[in-house]
Amino acid sequence: MYSDDESNSVDPGFFAVKRNAASVPDPDTAGFLDEQKIIYEQLKISHAELQSTNKELLSAIEQQAAVIQQATADLRTNEEQYRSVLSGLSEGVISHRGDGVIDAWNLSAERILGLSGEQLMGRTSFDPRWRAIREDGSPFPGDAHPSVEVFRTGLAQSNVIMGVHKPDGSLTWILINALPIFRSEDSVLSRVVVSFADITERKRVKDKLRLSDLALKAISQGVLVTDAEEYILSANDAFEAITGYRRSEILGQNCRFLQGALTSADTLISIRQDLNSKKSFSGEILNYRKDGSTFWNELTISPVRDAKGKLTHFIGITRDVTERKNASDKIRQLSLALEQSPEMVVITNTDAVIEYVNEVFVQSTGYSREEVIGKNPRMLGSGHTPLKNYIELWDALTQGQPWSGNLYNRRKKVN
Repeated sequence: MYSDDESNSVDPGFFAVKRNAASVPDPDTAGFLDEQKIIYEQLKISHAELQSTNKELLSAIEQQAAVIQQATADLRTNEEQYRSVLSGLSEGVISHRGDGVIDAWNLSAERILGLSGEQLMGRTSFDPRWRAIREDGSPFPGDAHPSVEVFRTGLAQSNVIMGVHKPDGSLTWILINALPIFRSEDSVLSRVVVSFADITERKRVKDKLRLSDLALKAISQGVLVTDAEEYILSANDAFEAITGYRRSEILGQNCRFLQGALTSADTLISIRQDLNSKKSFSGEILNYRKDGSTFWNELTISPVRDAKGKLTHFIGITRDVTERKNASDKIRQLSLALEQSPEMVVITNTDAVIEYVNEVFVQSTGYSREEVIGKNPRMLGSGHTPLKNYIELWDALTQGQPWSGNLYNRRKKVN
């Protein structure tokens, strides 16, 4: 037991020892602190690295966003340009999605087909409202439409002619091309784009030319069409028959191959002068067939001009008038013989109307040709010819037989 004095008296050195003992680190505690410091330092480094990485990621994200934004702007620009190009095309363009339904088109498609966007949206090639026909007038079924053919075969269709009826009943002819569009990722046919041009006017002209060609084949005159430089573009069947040349032999040639040694130089000069003056020529010319024989050509050449008055073609019409020309020459020779005959010659028709008298008749009777042509020969009667002579005369002539005898005629009275 301690006395109060003893219990209340403490040796200062005791506390000093205790304090010193408390300040001495515990080996386990010191190691923990070292680990915490290391972890803290590592966390500081990791945090700095994370901040740096975040900055890099943020910069990359910002760059990617800028790229996406630019790509979006470019895509929008390209789309606007695409739409602008489609809108500016004179050809119609229609897009069919995979099930064949129309889901896109341009303004020209509306104009050519006479349909609004609302009327086009959702249509297919099988829609009976197209009332499509072929060139021969027969129906053009939907399952034969170019877009359907592309969906079925995967192959493009080109230059298909189709007639479609507009809502107002008018018929429009279109020339169609259809192209397949494949998905890039799996090459699956995803849609078909159809383009078409309005060829109504072109077809009208073509049909008119076809009818003209049929007409040219049906006529007996030879017809040549040349360009403005006089090179042959076409010839009809009659020209082949008249000249003996086939079309394949003369296309692209000048018509000079029809000329020969006996062709009149004066006539050629006249033709050249008229053509150089862009005027028509009409006249007869001696031409040569392929076999070397000659024929008389009643030739007409006419210039053709366009709407602006520019010379574009020449059309030549050839008529073989050889027989008529030969007959005319024979008549001319006969007329010359009659004129030179020492006997009076009178020619009448079957109604006994005078058509010709020669110069000897004029000198012998005193009548001019103008006074007797168109009159009956009885104007020459003197009253002294026996009646039986006239009877015998007309009996023989009406039976196609010659008659020989005497007629006592009178001359014209001269004051």
